[in-house]
This record gives sequence, structure tokens and C-alpha cells, in this order.
Amino acid sequence: MLLSLANYVDAPDSAGKNAALEELRDLSVEIESDDLEGTERDKATVRVLAGTAFARAGEVEEALETLGSDTEDLEAVAVIVQIYLSINRPDLAKKEYERSKRWAEDDLLLQLIESIIGLVTGKEGYHNPYTFYTEQLGNPSLSSPHILTARGVTRILRNEFPEAKSDLEESLEQHKEDTEALAASAVVSGLAMTKKGETDATGLWNRLTIEYPTHPSVIDLANKSDIFDEAVAKYTTGLEFEKNVGNNSLHPRTVPTSDPVCSLFASYNLTFCLSNAPSPPIRPDPSAIPQPPPLPPPMSQPSPLDRFPSIFNRRSSAGPNAPLANGASYTNGTAAQNGSASATPGFKKATPHLGFEQSGLAATVDFLRHGDAIDDRKLFLEHGLAKLSKMPPGELAEKAQNEVIKLLYNDLSHPPSTLVSNKYAWRSADGSGNNIADPNLGKAGATYARTVQQTHPLSQSELPDPGLVFDTLLKRDGFQSHPAGLSSLMFSFAALVIHSVFRTSHTDVNVNETSSYCDLAPLYGHNQETQDRVRDKESGLGFLFPDVFAEDRLLLLPPAYIAKKIFSINERRKYQDPSKLSDAARASQDEELFQTARLEMRNLDHSEFERGRGNACSVEFNCLYRWHATTSKEDEDWTMKMIEKIFPGKTSDELTPADFVVGAKKAMQSLPDIHHWTFGNMQRQEDGTFKDEDLANLLKNATEHPAGAFRARGTPAFSTFLDWNSDPEIAFAAEKLYGDIEYLELYVGLQAEEAKPVVDGAGLCPGYTISRAILSDAIALTRGDRFFTHDYTPFNLTAWGFADCQRQSDAYGFGSALGRLFLRNLPGQFTENSTYAFFPLMTPDAMSVFLKDLDALEKYDMKRPVPRAVGQVAKDYHQVGNIIKDPKFITHYEERAKHVVSGKGAPEDRSEQKRVIGVFTGSPEASEELSKFFYSKTQELIKSNSFNLSGSKTRSVNLVRDVLKAVPIHWAADIRLIIFCESKAGIRIKASASDSGDFTAAELYSMLGDIYSYIFLDVETSKLMVLKERAQSHVKTLGQYVENGVGGLFPKRRSEHVIIKHLHDLGYHSSREQSNVILALMVGSVEVSVALTNMINLYLDSPFEDTIRQTALGGDIGGDLSGYAREALRLDPPFKGVYRTASDDHNTDGLTIHKHGRVFLDILAAGQNDTVFPDPETVNVKRDQSGKAYLISDGITRCLGEDVTVQIMTHVLRGIFAIKDIKRAPGNSGLLNRFQDHDRPELNYAYLDENKFVSPWPNSLAVLYTEDS
Repeated sequence: MLLSLANYVDAPDSAGKNAALEELRDLSVEIESDDLEGTERDKATVRVLAGTAFARAGEVEEALETLGSDTEDLEAVAVIVQIYLSINRPDLAKKEYERSKRWAEDDLLLQLIESIIGLVTGKEGYHNPYTFYTEQLGNPSLSSPHILTARGVTRILRNEFPEAKSDLEESLEQHKEDTEALAASAVVSGLAMTKKGETDATGLWNRLTIEYPTHPSVIDLANKSDIFDEAVAKYTTGLEFEKNVGNNSLHPRTVPTSDPVCSLFASYNLTFCLSNAPSPPIRPDPSAIPQPPPLPPPMSQPSPLDRFPSIFNRRSSAGPNAPLANGASYTNGTAAQNGSASATPGFKKATPHLGFEQSGLAATVDFLRHGDAIDDRKLFLEHGLAKLSKMPPGELAEKAQNEVIKLLYNDLSHPPSTLVSNKYAWRSADGSGNNIADPNLGKAGATYARTVQQTHPLSQSELPDPGLVFDTLLKRDGFQSHPAGLSSLMFSFAALVIHSVFRTSHTDVNVNETSSYCDLAPLYGHNQETQDRVRDKESGLGFLFPDVFAEDRLLLLPPAYIAKKIFSINERRKYQDPSKLSDAARASQDEELFQTARLEMRNLDHSEFERGRGNACSVEFNCLYRWHATTSKEDEDWTMKMIEKIFPGKTSDELTPADFVVGAKKAMQSLPDIHHWTFGNMQRQEDGTFKDEDLANLLKNATEHPAGAFRARGTPAFSTFLDWNSDPEIAFAAEKLYGDIEYLELYVGLQAEEAKPVVDGAGLCPGYTISRAILSDAIALTRGDRFFTHDYTPFNLTAWGFADCQRQSDAYGFGSALGRLFLRNLPGQFTENSTYAFFPLMTPDAMSVFLKDLDALEKYDMKRPVPRAVGQVAKDYHQVGNIIKDPKFITHYEERAKHVVSGKGAPEDRSEQKRVIGVFTGSPEASEELSKFFYSKTQELIKSNSFNLSGSKTRSVNLVRDVLKAVPIHWAADIRLIIFCESKAGIRIKASASDSGDFTAAELYSMLGDIYSYIFLDVETSKLMVLKERAQSHVKTLGQYVENGVGGLFPKRRSEHVIIKHLHDLGYHSSREQSNVILALMVGSVEVSVALTNMINLYLDSPFEDTIRQTALGGDIGGDLSGYAREALRLDPPFKGVYRTASDDHNTDGLTIHKHGRVFLDILAAGQNDTVFPDPETVNVKRDQSGKAYLISDGITRCLGEDVTVQIMTHVLRGIFAIKDIKRAPGNSGLLNRFQDHDRPELNYAYLDENKFVSPWPNSLAVLYTEDS
């Protein structure tokens, strides 16, 4: 077998290789015979060798088949992974690796497979191969030049060029014939971007080309050069170039073209500077990144322009022997000798300045590469205008001028798309003013538009009887479930949209009483009168009355978040407590909050089409949206019971239109006040709301009930009735009723047309005409609405509202928006991964099939959700303190941690927590090192991140973002500081994304923040699963850094190290378990940053500021400053409280909690107990010096401990106020922009992050200080 593979590799020609391959094929067949002797290991070896040969021959499918898709031979997996990577399918390679992890032992080959995949996938994946190769180099028995080369290549990808160069040089010293090290050395030298690096790169590359001409990189680069030359030779962009030998420039020759941009571009005199352009540096894998054409090399080398005869080497009109500048001449591509000038191909001598600046060339190339946009910084327009001004009068100049004017004119909308002021920022109640040029377009009360022209009319007397048509073609003949598995909730949702845009007048059927825009008129009202009836204007907060709606028609159908959030965030600092406002100011604030909340709807924007021109619903679409055929069996039963109630003694078959008018009028007249409307047999509570559980039950039932199928007898131009509906029975009946297909009525034709089948891209499955029409209408409804296009802005919606309305493609449930809606407004009624919440428009049975096909079934909960019991709140100091210390009350942290951390993690028991933390910080030396680090690092970060104000010695720094969030991250990142070892292992913080290192402080903070949020915080349910996946990824990434640090710190005497020994004594035996403890310390650092932020915000500009500053400047690091830290944790803790669940019935100081009952412990309120803390609202640093009376939230307690937290806070406080004149920056910059989020009770304050989403992490507070103070 080995001989066959060797024959294939060494075969001099294709015939020899084919013969070897045939021999391998025969062997592959033979080993599958039962008669063949040999072990399974022997057979596996044959498969691997044969698969390798097939893969080298390009026979990918044969190689994969030979190796086996379900093989459990790790060597075969390694070859399969290489094959997938070679055909650019890293996704399949990763899937194969994940499959093998389930059965393979964690040996070197498996790690090598993971490393190879990491090199291809990039970003965080680069860390795996780097650590793997570093580990191997640390083992003398495994170290080799090849591993050095591999680590060197990895370091190139990590932008660690000096380190990479060192590895590769060492590899070449050990093995001079290592071609891979030689190729990589050429690359890294070229990336050095220095003269010496260029020289080294050229020399190394020349050596590789000469000595190893068959090296893949050499062959690939040669092929790419040929391809590039060929592409440039073919690319003319509507013009041709002439070489202007008079001034040594390239001049475009005008050619006929219909493109005005090309005509304008053809007027440019493009000149290539050929004198001082450097050679292009060597870069890795040029095929992976599209590169602009390289600049020409120095004139000592042949110009690449002379290799492009079809474009660049065109002779000028002056003839082949025309004189060149400075006396040179051009003779058929060669330069004549003239004076002392050296001859070069095509040119005698280059002029020092060639007419058109290089920036003009760069601008032109950029324009050609990005024709849909112009980069103003390239000055393309300026170069064009300059050239345009010098063009002689004529048709070309006039055309170019007109195109420039057209270009500039079309930069702006004409007429303007919108106007300023609240009148245009908000929707009117009746939809008027959507189109500012035609304010009545789509207004409520306007007549319907007409879409279809009637060309084959029948007189009324010739039309078949409507009842006969219904009974023949539309009446339901048994229930048929929707073929795609849509639920009845899908069509209930559709009914909401339909009732938003259609409300036919009972007195004039030509009039639409609601607007033609998706403005949720069923909720808010279709005119000002109905809108005023649902609004609670007295609140001054923009609220609606509890659970009210304006649309009375919804009562005959089967069965306040935003304004509150905008007021809470108050990002423009303009909203005030309504009780403190005058009547006029309260009414104004109420109007703004209500109208802004009403705008918070979805945006669909496609800039290639007209936007914001308005919309008018047509009568034809009114017919199109009557989807009664899809009514579920349960909703049909409900409707029949409603008919029996309103029309006693009559069946639906017996009702006449006149009966229906009388009964409906009577039902509407009997309705109570709008605030007391009910439906679905639900009852309102005392506060006017419905129970969340009742509303959720309606949604869950509708999700379980299958919708009906679109079809005839269920509620394109055709030449026959069979074209319209291929069911012979339906087509025959319709033909008998109408005679000719041209006379088929619109409503009947739409509703009884043959339905689409279930195929990719078609899940609704209505009739073909309806399917096409509703897509057109959806575009018209969204594209035509000014509030979905031009006025869909952060100013009108607020920054938070604008961000909250965007579709989040990475949201759980494949970007589900309904999941967010249900989980946010019905808390506790759905689980965080329930298909009832994320896929409510599909029945659970149908959704389980789709999820299984997507290999995602295990991620979702398919069961009907059971409501979670409403929790209790404890605010009394003794209740809170006793429950926190009672082990009978369970936290969710341990369960959450198990989902992201493998192996034993941070301890739950508080006494053990203290012992573990004491391992790292308990000794006097460790405590002193900790104090020094936070004091010095705080001052270092202030100085390195601050900047001078113009013409002043005053400096400014964002204290929160650049100091208070960064200082604990720097401490957490450096394992060497945590365990006090001289090793350099740890996470390297880099100043910016382009610098060498592992992560920026902000990136690491974000990763640790995600982990902390998932484990310790009660995050928004709709975001929990996505956060879980991010936390798992972060733990894996950071865990590898930490574990490599711990495992590699002490290769010889690791077990003798005092910290490792103490952890071992506490039961943390493996490096994985020890790493988990360290990772817990790191995670706690993000809560420390919030504590630091709140503390500094509390004491800046406070009466205590001078005392703190004097203490800090005096060098006193004793009790007084630690007292300030403890008081800050009591008065303004990082988090308001924590949750606990009772493991049994319990009574604590009068608070009864039943088994499995959940209770929120309000630590902030408990800290205001005036018995334990007299005068609780003031700072008193002389309170309990031991700190035992203080209650602190879980994250800090479990990760770092109270003592370490206070110590850190003390020395950061000292470091900041040791700058003697530090103060808040003026205006909003010096304020901590935060708000209370009542939907997240565990948060003391919330913030908006850089994407304007609600976040627990602060981000900005600027301070000023004088330089050298």
C-alpha cells in the first residue's frame, strides 16, 4: 500500500499516476471483503493512504467516499478536514471536527486538526493554533523546525510580525531547506514595510523562485500575475488609451459610448508617474483579497505598462518616431540612445512631473472600482472639474457639463421629502400629511383607489347569483390544514394588518374610513376622536388606558411598553415628573411621548426604489385580503357560536344580508364603554388590565391550532378555466356559472384560484394571483410610507427607539421579532427558547419538522409553556440578610454556569469562596501588590488616554470608558499579576485593534460582560439564548488563554508552586478547574468597574470631595478611604439586588415564601434601614469598620469577595483624587448618563451602549484636570 502511494507521488507522467491510482482503487475494494485477512487498523491505514492519493489527484468525491463519512479513525478525519479546507468549505471541516470530538480522545492529532481549522477561519480561531504550537515547542521531545514555522505563520496572521520573523529565522537556522519557512519569511519581510524588509523579501523570494520553482506559492503567484495581465488587457471601460509620447503620459482616446459617465471620464488626461514608484510589497495570499493594480516599479525594471499592448502601448497620432520629452524618442516600443540617458523599454527618460498628479490617478481608479459611490477624499470630482474647465467648447464639453450638473442636482430630493417640526415628525391620527406634496393621499375618509381596469364587463342581470357562486365555488367542504403548517395565529396577525388599512364605510362603500398606512389604527384609532378615547392624557407620560384598543370590529373576531421606556431613558434630558408640570407642559410632554412611541414600528428600506411618496389602498386589494378560507377549525366553531348568540334561532345558512345588518347594529349598540371592552370570555382586573396568563393562553391556543388551506371551496391571463384552477370539478362548475373565463368576477377568481404548492420561497401558499399581489402591496405599504423611510430617524424615534426597531438578524429564532414582542410584554408566560414565542405563526408539530431539518431541534423547547409564578420582593434589611446567607435559598448562578463552564468552577459556599480568594490575595505581599497595581494603573490610564484642550494645559479624559472600565480589565487580563509568577503568560491587552496583542480592553470587557450577564443577571428573556451562545464562545476562548497560562507556567515545578498547591488542597486538582477559578476572578472585574463608576460619580462635586483629595494627596491609604468605598457600595451599589428561589416553604421575619417561590432581594432598599445605618442617606465613613453590616450583590461576592472589592475601590479612589484639580467636564459630558429600567429590577441603573441598546455597563463620564497636576 505504501509502495502504491509512493509510486503515485513519484510517477513522472500522468500515465504512471493513473496506474498507481488504479492499484489503490483495487486495494480499497479488496479490504472491504470479508475473506481478506487483516486487522481493522490495517484496513483503516489503507483507506487513509488511498484517500490521500485520491485527494492529491483532485478526485475529492472518491477520496471522501473511500475515507468514509462516519469514520471513527482520527487519521481519516484529519485527511477529510484537509480536503474540505482545500475546497474552501471550512464549515464542513469544522462540522467534521465537532463530530470527532464526541468519540476521539483529546490527543495531539485532534488538537492539530482544531489548529488547522483555526488558521483558516481566522479572528479568534488564530488563538487555538498559536497556543497549540507554543505548547509543543515547550516540550523538548516534540519541538521541531516545522512547528516553529507553523507558529511563525500563525503569528503573521495575528499581525505579530517581529515575533513571526524570529520564529522563521530560527526555523531556517535549524533546517535551511524548509521551503515553507522560506516562503513565510519572504512574506513577513515584505510586510515589514521598510527598505530593509523590502530588500530581504526580494532576496528570499528570488531564492525560493530559483531553488524551488515548483513550490505552490511560486506557481500560484505566476498564475495570478498572468490572470491579472489578461484581465487588465481586456478592461477598457468604454475607452481606449494612447501613449502620449510628447509628454510621456497615457491619454484616453475617445470612443463611441452611450454611457455619459464614461464620456466624462474619457476627457481626462491620465498620466502615470513612472519615476519613483516603489515595488509592491509581498503580501500573503493575494488571491484572497481584491487588490488594486500595483504601482509601476522603478525604471531600472521593465514597466508593467509595456506588457499591456492592447491598452497602454497605443501609438500617438504623432507617429511611431515622434520625439519624446527632453530629447528622447519613441521607436516601436524601444527608446533610442540619446546622450547620457540610459535606455529603457519604451522610454528614454522619465520627466520629473507628468501633468496629472498621482492623486488624480488614485481617484480615477477608485471611481472605476466603486462606480456606485464617489469617495470625496480622493478628490475625483475636483480633478474632473479642473479638467472640465480646460476642455475646448464643443458637444463633448457641453455633455460633460450637463452630466456634472445632473450628478450634483440629484444628490438632493426635489421637492424635499420631509419638513421639520412636530407636525411632520409624527403621524396624524387620520393618516393625512404622509405625502407632504399631496397631504390627502391615503387619508382616512378618502375613496378607494382602483388597480384593475375592467375590460370584459357583464351586466348585473347576467352575473350568476352570489349565493349560488358561494355555495358552488367558495363554501367550505370539510376542513383541510394548511400545507405548510401555518397556525391560526398567522392569519390573526394578518387580520390586524388588514384591519389597519381597510375599513369600508357602511354608508358609502366607495370610502375607506381608515388610512392607507400600517399605523396600527386598530389599537390607536383611525381618527382623532377614537384616538383620544384610548389615551390617558392625564398621566402626562404618553400612555394608553390599560389594555384598551380602538377597533370595535376586533370584538367580532376570534380571540405601554415603549412610552414608558422612552420616559425612563430620557436620553435628551427633557422629560420631567408629570406631577411637577403645568397643565400645558404636561399635555405637551404627553403628546410627544405618545406620538414618539406610536412611531416605533418596523422599517423596510430599499433605496433603489421610490420612497415616501404615499399610498392609497384599492378596492381590489380589499377583495384580495378576504382570507376566510384559512379560518381554523377552532375559530370556525367560535364564529358559529357567536352567530347563534347574536342571531338566536337562525343558522348561518339562513341569514340574509338584512338580518346581518340588524344583528350587527344591535351588537355594536350593546357594547360597554371602550375601557371595559372584553373578548374571548376574559375578565378585566381591578386596574383595567387583562391577566397576562389569559392573554398568553389565547396566543398559545392559536399557535397550536392549524390554519386552513387556501383553496376553492375553502372560502396572469387565463385562456380556460382549467388554466385558472386545474381541479376539473372546480373548473367545470365555474365554467357553467360564467361561461367564459374573461367574465369570471375578480373576487371569485382570487379566492377560488388554484393555490401555490409548498416550495422554497413559498410558505403562505395562497392562489398565484394573490401571492404576487400581496408582495407588491407590502412594498407599496412600506416603501410609500414616509414614516418608514425619510422620517424613520433616530431623532423622531429617539436613539434607543430607532435601535430597538431594527431587525436583529442574530436574534434567537433566526431573527424572530415576535419572540421579542411576546416575551417582553407577557413576562413569565414563555420560556426563553419556546417555539410558542419564537415561531408562533407555525404549529409546533410543523415547526419541529423544520427545526429537525435545520439540525436545531435540540435548541428549542417544543412543549406548551407553563407560566412562571409571580415572584415576591424583600426590602427589609433582616429579611434580605437572612435569605442571602441561608443555603436553603437557591441561586440560578450555578445552573447557568454549568451551561458555559465545563468542570468544577467557582465555589458556591461562602466560606469556601473566601478561602479560594485568599489563595490569591491573602498574603501581605499579595495585598500590597494589589494596592500598588490599582493605584499606579489608574493614574497611568488617566494620563495615557487624556488629551489637551486647544491652546490650554487642561486635559480631558473619558474616565468611565478609558479608566474605570479598563483598570480592572488590565488586572484580570494579566495572569502573571493574579498569581504572582514571573512567567509572561497571560492575555495581552492592545491599545487599538490594529496593534499587536490579543484583545483591546473594550473587547475583553465586552466578553467578560457577556459572561457575567448570562450567569448573574436577569437579562431580557428574548435575548437570553443568544447571550448564552456568546458566553459559551467567550468562555472557551478565554479559558484556553487562562488554562494555557496556568498549565504552562510551571512545567517543571508546577506542583510545588504555593498557589497551585493551595488550590490543589482545596480540591481544584486539574489545570481546567484551577483555570475556572481564575476565570471567575476575571469575570468579577466587570462588576468592579460599575462599583468604581458609581463611587466616583457619587464623590465628584460632593461635600466629601476635598476631604478625599487631601487624604489621597497625603498618601494615607488607611481606613477613611475604605470607608468611602463601603458607603458607596451601600448608597449606590453596582446592582440593586439579587434573586433567590426557595427550596422549601419558608418564613423569614414575617415574609412567607412557598417552595419554588422566587424572591427578589432589594439590597439597595435594605441598605437604607435607619436602625442598622442611622441617617442612612448620608455618607458616614465611621460606620461598621469591619464591613459585616454591609450587604453586597452576588457577583462581586462570589468572584472577588467583599474585602478585595473594597481594597480595589479604595486605591482607585486614591489614584483619581491624587490628581489635585480633577473635576467633572462641563455639560452633559461630565454627567453619568444613566436611567432606571423598571423592567430589570436587579439593575440599580441602566445605560445605552454604543449601539443604543439597554446595557448594565456604563460608558461615559468625562473629567478635566491640569497637566502635571
